[in-house]
Order: sequence, then C-alpha cells, then structure tokens
Amino acid sequence: MVIANNQGLSNEAPLRYAEQEASSLATTLLEIGGVRPHDLYLRLGKRSDDLWSVLEEVSRRASEIDRRDSVFLIFYYSGHASTEALHLAGTKLRYQQLRDRLR
Repeated sequence: MVIANNQGLSNEAPLRYAEQEASSLATTLLEIGGVRPHDLYLRLGKRSDDLWSVLEEVSRRASEIDRRDSVFLIFYYSGHASTEALHLAGTKLRYQQLRDRLR
C-alpha cells in the first residue's frame, strides 16, 4: 500500500511533493521491487474514509492466501501526520485503527 496526500488538516500548509514521491515509489516497487501490478494499492489525495475500503480489500486478500505461504505488507505513507494519526485532506486516520484493521 502506497498512500500519500499533499493536503493535511486545515491548519497545515499543503505539501508540494508527497504525492509525487509516493508515485515514484510505486513505480520503483513495480519495476524493480518484484511487486505485481494487481498487488499494488496506490492511493493519492484521498480522505481517511476513502481508505477503509482499500484496507478491507487488503485484509480480505491476505486472509485468502494459503497459510503456508508468506504474506507481508509494505505500508508507505507520505503526508502530514501527528503522534496519533495520519492527516489526510482534513481527516485523520488513527494509528490504532489502522493497526487493528491490518491484524
């Protein structure tokens, strides 16, 4: 999962390159990282509520994989954040909620 947002909360100045950097990382993961296109989730400029369906899809797919196979998740975020949450276009995605969803 590669997630980025140039917009944080209303009191945070917009970032210039968060989404661009995330796009570059996604390209690198595809070209030399061995990630298959259908396994890459790139989300740019989304609000936290828009990401819950993606998190649900990732969790569902991981649960369907044969337990003898290795499963790992790369979660990359570029954007504003605090000690408690990611800041996405005026919304917050709390770390604890994220951890709970990905378990």
